[in-house]
Amino acid sequence: MPWGTIIPIAVGAALIAAVPLGLAAVGTAGLAGAAATTSTLAAFGPGGMMGGVATIGTLASSGTAAAAYGMFSGGGSVPSALGANALVLEVAVEYACKQLALEVDETLWFRVADAESQVAAEIRRREEFSDPKSARLVELRAVHAIVSSLLVFLTVHELTPRELTPVPPPAALES
Repeated sequence: MPWGTIIPIAVGAALIAAVPLGLAAVGTAGLAGAAATTSTLAAFGPGGMMGGVATIGTLASSGTAAAAYGMFSGGGSVPSALGANALVLEVAVEYACKQLALEVDETLWFRVADAESQVAAEIRRREEFSDPKSARLVELRAVHAIVSSLLVFLTVHELTPRELTPVPPPAALES
């Protein structure tokens, strides 16, 4: 996981963990009653007991928001529609180079395959927690369709790297 994902999750977990620790201090009041609870809440934030309640609520919601951001931000490594369009242009250029008998970039297939893998993984990760009609999932599915089509195009038009080009069987070479 990239640091841009790990740090918000860690901060969120720390903020969420602070809430039960503060409430544990309230729970130890035992028979001392409401006075101990009120003084603990008053110590938790400015504005007396209500300030403490607001501080606890803010800590819990901020922690949850930071953790959710970390989980769903994606780290920016998954291609977007703009990235897919750039890949389409690269494939078009490489196809034109092949048609003109110019040198072709053999790493393009690997980049497109890597993008397809990243997008598919991101779709699987988000489908568990997101609304099926969420804007990001719709965009990711469109990007996946584009990138998958590019892989088929590269294969059909023999723009795959030499390492992936099938070698004819020895019997075919002899005849």
